Amino acid sequence: MAGMLGFAQASETLWVYGVNEYGGWFDADKQSSSEDYGKCWAAVSANLINWWQNQYVVPSNYYTIPTGDAVWERYRKYTEPVMSEVYIGLDWWWYNKFSSDAFNFYGPLYSPYMTAADYYNNFEKYVYTVEAESVDLSSYLYNALSSGEVRPGIGINVGSSPTAPAHGITFWGAEFDEEKKLTALWVTDSDDNILNKADSDSAAVDLGLFKVNVEITEQGYYLSDYWYEDARYIDALTVLDATQTDGWKLERVYLTAPVPEPATATLSLLGLVALAARRRRQ
Repeated sequence: MAGMLGFAQASETLWVYGVNEYGGWFDADKQSSSEDYGKCWAAVSANLINWWQNQYVVPSNYYTIPTGDAVWERYRKYTEPVMSEVYIGLDWWWYNKFSSDAFNFYGPLYSPYMTAADYYNNFEKYVYTVEAESVDLSSYLYNALSSGEVRPGIGINVGSSPTAPAHGITFWGAEFDEEKKLTALWVTDSDDNILNKADSDSAAVDLGLFKVNVEITEQGYYLSDYWYEDARYIDALTVLDATQTDGWKLERVYLTAPVPEPATATLSLLGLVALAARRRRQ
């Protein structure tokens, strides 16, 4: 691919807490192209909620909410087919706060057996924040997954360019080369069982957990073999840090442009020098 800065063989695979290739991950799938249109954010939210619940035994006096497919079905039932963000979906589930008029008609998604007063009293220890932060994706994921101080559940926005998010997928693991540069992601996708077709006559295939190779390019982190061609650049992360059983932190992470490899940086510098010399001659 033009503009590629480097791609090396993976030497290490790291996983989200409680997850491996064979289990611990969740894959909420759309059932209808029309009814579930634009609800990838809701599917990622359902996956992260199920993952969080799977880590702990939540005290019964806190709340009772559905598990497994029932979480996703509640999102499907109570959301309109509109595009939104993962952090809005998570915020809605736990706090019934809204960032879009499209959702104000609906009530909260938590257990209907609790009153709003009971809900907020039980969850007064929980912390909610959204932080815009520019990071290098390779370093961020490696440090988050290899540190015992955080337990990140991560949703990823991808698009046709690094600044054009079009789709949300759920991140479960990553592969890194010997220099700790990102080379592949392990993800689940809500759209694969509807849209992932080899050709127009083929039936869609539900991939479950699958690996996507990552190329670090001048434009950004590019998913080279992802089946969704209009959503191959990584735009941002929504990170659910579930380190504590009595609290969480929700973080919005925006990506910086990848640092060029030395050879590419040298070529770019030589190009600028040549351009300056040409201008002086003119």
